[in-house]
Amino acid sequence: MSACVKLKYINTALLRCKCMSMCLELKNNGMHCFIYSQHANTLMKVDVIFLILHRCKGKLMKSVLIDGVSFLPSKVVCIGRNYVEHIKELENETPTEPVVFIKPNSSISNNVHSGESQEIHYEGEICFTIKNNNIYGIGFGLDLTKRNIQATLKSKGLPWERAKSFDKSAVFSEFVKCGGDIQHYKMELFINNQLKQFATYGLMIYKPETLVKEVQSFITLEDNDVIMSGTPKGVGVINLGDKFTAKIYHHDIVIIEKSWIAQ
Repeated sequence: MSACVKLKYINTALLRCKCMSMCLELKNNGMHCFIYSQHANTLMKVDVIFLILHRCKGKLMKSVLIDGVSFLPSKVVCIGRNYVEHIKELENETPTEPVVFIKPNSSISNNVHSGESQEIHYEGEICFTIKNNNIYGIGFGLDLTKRNIQATLKSKGLPWERAKSFDKSAVFSEFVKCGGDIQHYKMELFINNQLKQFATYGLMIYKPETLVKEVQSFITLEDNDVIMSGTPKGVGVINLGDKFTAKIYHHDIVIIEKSWIAQ
C-alpha cells in the first residue's frame, strides 16, 4: 500500500472531491474504508466508524454502477429540449444552443417515486458517463420532474431547481462501457408493458459528442459524471404502482434492461 493515513474525523467535502470509488470491509472491532484517490494515484485506508455511520444515514455521495462497479458522480448534467417532437408536445421554443441544467449528486436514487402531494412526470433518457473528458459508459436514466412547478418557474423566468433537482429525481440503470459507434444506440421505455418513449442518436438535435464539448466549455466534467442527453416525446405522470421497463439497444441487441415499480 503506497499511502496509508488514519483519521479521527472525516471531511465529507474532501471525500466528495477526491473519492471516485469506495470499498467497505467489516473488521472485528471497527470498519475499514479503502479510498482510491485518482488525483494521487494511491490507495488510502481510513479506519473510522464515523464514516460508516454517515454512509448508513445516506449522507455520503450517491453512486451509480458502471460495468458492475460502484462509482460516485460529482454531478448529473442534464440537457433539455434535445428532441423536436418533445419540444412540440410541451409547446416550447426550439433552442439555438443546448439547454443545460444540473442535478446534484443528492438527486440520485435507485427507486422511482410518484408524487405524494404533487404530480411528478417521468422523462426517459439515454445517458452517458464521462472518463478522461470523453464519453465512457452508456445507460438509461429517468429525469423526474415536478411539471406544474416547472411551468410556474418558466413563466416567471426563474431557474428550474425546485422542479428538476429535488431529492430522488434522477434514477439510473447500470451503465456499461460504450462501443466505438455511439450512433447505433437506441432507447425504449415501457410503462405497464406499453411503449411510451423511443429515442435514437439520429433523433437528437445535439449529438452526445457535441453536448460534451458544449458542457466542457463552461463546466469541468469529472470522471464518472453523468450526462442525461434529453428526453424524446411521450413524457407523462407517474402513478403509484406503475411498472417502468427501460431498454438500451446497440445494433438492435438489448445490452441493458431495467425495471422499477413506482413507489
